[in-house]
Amino acid sequence: MAGEQKGKAYEALLMVCLHGLKQNRKLKGEVFWNEKPQMMSIEPDFTIGLTSDEPEVVILVTHSSSAKDSEKKFWRNIGELAEAKTRLSTIPHVYTIAFHS
Repeated sequence: MAGEQKGKAYEALLMVCLHGLKQNRKLKGEVFWNEKPQMMSIEPDFTIGLTSDEPEVVILVTHSSSAKDSEKKFWRNIGELAEAKTRLSTIPHVYTIAFHS
């Protein structure tokens, strides 16, 4: 699936950027890629914190070239946002990074 491979490439690009920020001491905590916190049913793309179960930051990566796919991703992201804000022991900042939308 070309779309899925493109999505993983965007995530890998973001991972490189996050590691650069960490090396420059602009980012505190560990970066976790596709590690699901115990209290969530949805696997976030990235979490940042001392552990993956208590993130301070959740980052959702999305990409789409069609309006219909963007709508599906929007509702998935809303579900993930609600879960991150209500089910985790921390209340993380949640960011969405959109590529090609």
